[in-house]
Amino acid sequence: MAKVVKPVNPAQLPMFDAPVLAGPTPMVRLKVLRGEVERCTLCELHKSRIRSVFGEGKWDRPVIAFIGEAPGAQEDQQGRPFVGASGQFLNRLIGCLGLKREDVYITNMIACRPEKNRTPTAAELLACRPHWLAQIEAVQPQVVVALGKTAASVLTGKSETMYRLRGKWWTWKGIPLRVTWHPSYVLRTDEDRWGKARQQVWDDMAEVAQRLNLEIPKAVLERVAAMKAALEDEDREPEEEPTSPETADAPVVTFDDDKAADNDALIPLADLPAPLPVDNPVF
Repeated sequence: MAKVVKPVNPAQLPMFDAPVLAGPTPMVRLKVLRGEVERCTLCELHKSRIRSVFGEGKWDRPVIAFIGEAPGAQEDQQGRPFVGASGQFLNRLIGCLGLKREDVYITNMIACRPEKNRTPTAAELLACRPHWLAQIEAVQPQVVVALGKTAASVLTGKSETMYRLRGKWWTWKGIPLRVTWHPSYVLRTDEDRWGKARQQVWDDMAEVAQRLNLEIPKAVLERVAAMKAALEDEDREPEEEPTSPETADAPVVTFDDDKAADNDALIPLADLPAPLPVDNPVF
């Protein structure tokens, strides 16, 4: 019989402080902690992992610490956080803030990949909690950004929906905290276009940039403004055009993929509308 994994409410997990690690500098403390994580057998995930995934980035007062949920398949292979498609999205997002990946710190609530990328159990979250807590307390970021529901619920202590958790400032251990969507959710929802999820992530990151007095590149601001305008135009209900006697019986030209060749033959390329900026997001 397959083992039933009970759902967990991360907000109900007990709070406790991270262990005090010996070491004169954050780098030394993180090196000690990395060794502990690599040897960790506190939960069942160590049996199926290829590699444990420790945090990485700037170790001394990074401007932002991003905290996700758990490693995926590529992270499990490489032993680094956010290196798959979600990592590429996060890298571009960081770049849009005028920063590099080396300017921030990136980690997860769980250091080992849950099978089939399922949500971590309560036991797994509790076992790994001292590890990410110690990392954040060692690097002392200026702002913490929770990526996704699991990280958001743990850090805020609230079991509310993401719609209620994001869009506002929280405080975690005296550090400003912002909640936003996980990159994997954005890629699943918006795919390769500028949609509402991308817009909300950008709104959250713009607030972070303002809090940190970061200067967002002008080209990024112009691009985001264009895509936001395109999204607003797309959301508007189109007005129904009156049917004239001359066009009432005219054949309807469709744009289905399987009829694309026929459409190209019927419509001159000069008459086709230019692609909207919405189809080419900056992240």
